[in-house]
Amino acid sequence: MVLVGGAIVAAVVITNHNSAMAIATQYYDAVKSQDYASAFTYLDPQGITVGGHSLTQSRYIQAARTIDAQKGVVSSYSIASTAINSTNGVNTAAFTVSVTRREQSYAVHLQLRQEDSGWKIVSIDNI
Repeated sequence: MVLVGGAIVAAVVITNHNSAMAIATQYYDAVKSQDYASAFTYLDPQGITVGGHSLTQSRYIQAARTIDAQKGVVSSYSIASTAINSTNGVNTAAFTVSVTRREQSYAVHLQLRQEDSGWKIVSIDNI
């Protein structure tokens, strides 16, 4: 019986990891394509701020375009590390993404949470 329970837990972890990974990938595919309206749909703006202001689609798009103008557009990205956690029925994920703009790479840290509507990015420290 323990083996069956362990297999179920492993299946849930793999499914959650793949689902969260898909959201992180889709988000950065949209950013790389400069489709910031689509990228914004992967974010949960409740806890994210830009310049001390609540995140709105227009603020997000403005911030993304400003970064593009300063650093260049995203030429590539790769997911460098992942972590999935489930505590008291709340599923979360953390990703470190290596982002390259104009031949310079930097790390972006994403925090995701599984919500009723699916996985959402609830914290991000850069674009």
